[in-house]
Amino acid sequence: TPGNQTRTRTVSCPCGSTACPSPKPAEEQTRSCAVPCRDCDAETLTWSRGSCSARASTTGDGSSVTLANTASCRTGSATFTCNAGSWGSPTNATCTVTPDTNGSCNNVGTNGCAAGTFQDVADTATLSKWNCVGSCGGTTAECFRIKGLSVSISVSSTGNGQGRATATVSGGTPPYTYSWHVMGAGAGSGSGASVSFTYRSGPASAVVDISVNVTDSVGLPGHAEATWGTPPRGP
Repeated sequence: TPGNQTRTRTVSCPCGSTACPSPKPAEEQTRSCAVPCRDCDAETLTWSRGSCSARASTTGDGSSVTLANTASCRTGSATFTCNAGSWGSPTNATCTVTPDTNGSCNNVGTNGCAAGTFQDVADTATLSKWNCVGSCGGTTAECFRIKGLSVSISVSSTGNGQGRATATVSGGTPPYTYSWHVMGAGAGSGSGASVSFTYRSGPASAVVDISVNVTDSVGLPGHAEATWGTPPRGP
């Protein structure tokens, strides 16, 4: 029709695009359309999957936000994406749970754990004590070993077929009580840390077996054995 006319054309553009979609009329080839994205409002997002969950406040910057699970022995995450001004449902949700581990004592030595983490515990006069702490909700084992005395015997000749055995003790709480037992050519006599014995009478010589039991002031035991002399030769 004659005269000037104004024609309006509405073009839908993707969020964030800077160019109008094709095909376009020839007269619009030099135009562009800038469509700003609408930011999502800051809000608190939550998700859960199995025994994993997380909660956090977003900053409303219009991007994707991944919330990670922070609970002990749980590993998981989920992603929220802002779309047209609204946070969508969580996607890519994962949850991995580390199995419970119970603590277990290693009785081969003191302060040892077959499973779990070592935790020191105050000893008593007669017991060495420690814990093996389980992980991820596992139980804690209470471990102990009875303390013992370290005892050794040294034997020497005092001349004229006589000998002396002396016990050396470490550990425990002094004073110590000694109980000697001598088997051989002659009976032993003595008390305390040493005992005398006879291993030869005249030309004859015999092997003497010596043992001692030791107890400290709180009842911890110890034991040692020794042999002295040369067996007689056969015919």
